Amino acid sequence: VKEQTGVEKLTYVGMSSGTHTLFHSMATNPDFVDANLNLFVAMAPYLYVSEQVQEMNLFTANLAHFALRTGLCELLGIFQIADYFSVIGIFYHLLGLNFVAKTEEFMDQTVQ
Repeated sequence: VKEQTGVEKLTYVGMSSGTHTLFHSMATNPDFVDANLNLFVAMAPYLYVSEQVQEMNLFTANLAHFALRTGLCELLGIFQIADYFSVIGIFYHLLGLNFVAKTEEFMDQTVQ
């Protein structure tokens, strides 16, 4: 995104599990986050999940890596990994529901 737009730093807007993704990144790789983000907007964040299954997190991380590496994301029209590669996001996409598009429409209206 930075290469295509030419911006130095990005603004990250996450909702629900999208916030979880960046909170995890901030805790595990703060230098990367500092170098690439200027603002983090956490909408409806969740920070605690009772009895979260580590295997499911590993599965979705591996699935995202595989999909990016093989070009599967592009084939399926998936361009936002943080939103789609949560378990619920996968089901939304498979059912033809586009949660991300609704979020993008909202953000476009907000920015204007």
